[in-house]
Amino acid sequence: MKMLEVRAGLGIGVKKFHVAFVFDDSQAFDPFVNTGWIFGAQTTAAAKYKNEGEAVAGAVSAAPEVWVYQLTESGLTLELTLKGTKYDKDSKLN
Repeated sequence: MKMLEVRAGLGIGVKKFHVAFVFDDSQAFDPFVNTGWIFGAQTTAAAKYKNEGEAVAGAVSAAPEVWVYQLTESGLTLELTLKGTKYDKDSKLN
């Protein structure tokens, strides 16, 4: 899927990360794939390069029965933000 995100809050940094979604059931999965909007808040602290350092971020409930895990690959950041994210199906993959 493609992603567009808008954030407002306090923070500074840069990071490279992956996002993993966990859906409790198909009733949570189908609306997400077809509408793709998620609103929420995020707190992240990371100081990581390759396999060195640490990143702290937990699972966030993005919607009822939808959990989001952000896995920091590398970066240096400290942030507290409110955000809105739009996910769209990638036409090359779907």
